[in-house]
Amino acid sequence: MIGCSSIGLAACGDDGDRAGATTPAGAGTGTTATSVATPPPAATAAPTATATPGPTGPAGAGTTGPAGTTTTEIGPAPGEEEGPGNDEAARTPADFRVGAGLEPSRITVAAFLTVELAATSTDGRAHTLRLTTPAGPVTLNVPAGGRATVDVPGMPEGEYAITLDGRSGAGTLVVGGEPGP
Repeated sequence: MIGCSSIGLAACGDDGDRAGATTPAGAGTGTTATSVATPPPAATAAPTATATPGPTGPAGAGTTGPAGTTTTEIGPAPGEEEGPGNDEAARTPADFRVGAGLEPSRITVAAFLTVELAATSTDGRAHTLRLTTPAGPVTLNVPAGGRATVDVPGMPEGEYAITLDGRSGAGTLVVGGEPGP
């Protein structure tokens, strides 16, 4: 049996300078790593977007966007890895429309997930929302006719009051339940 495997292995490979070389039985199993000496990479600055007159080089080198701007995709910072578990944290939206009051006046979100609190001024005036949380109040300043958002760290189950322009009782954020209005 050993004679057959030596013959079978000797027949594999190229006929270059190692013609007639044999591989010992069992040496062909496992993973082989090849070590090649390379100089250490030179220190580089973080990539920056630059204007270019036309398409850029090979795929992944960048793409030309509007007005000659270049978008460069970069990977993770040194020491970080890409992949599962390194994605943006899960969050749940709480989106209010603001006029004479809050619509809807009550929104339910999942417990312990970051809440993306958002408000849009529908009456063309500036407004201030204040959400009471266990970590302290969170203020959202909505510009006249505009929209504002803020991420609120996850909270335990409960009902959290929202004031609108200093008036209490404008709305409630219910944490812990089926998300939605």
